[in-house]
Amino acid sequence: MSLLHGGPGFDHASFKPDFSHVAEIAQVVYLDHRGNGRSDRGDPAKWKLAQWGDDVRAFCEALEIERPIVLGVSFGGWSRCRTRRAIPSIRRSWC
Repeated sequence: MSLLHGGPGFDHASFKPDFSHVAEIAQVVYLDHRGNGRSDRGDPAKWKLAQWGDDVRAFCEALEIERPIVLGVSFGGWSRCRTRRAIPSIRRSWC
């Protein structure tokens, strides 16, 4: 399960109290969007929903995750919607 935080300007820390117990039964990945939290700032010109969706796709490809479960909250929900476009096989989850 990959978790996309709200923001912009926040990080994944808000997920840990509620999702740390899920790690007992599934792999949980806390992703900080490009330019947010502990992620590299990169080029601010690339801080766009399409890019953040592509970033999640590239992350999943690098780890060979073919059918990711992605949960996005607030701003992360918008990024998750863009991820759905970037990864057609993504499982349906709340956006």
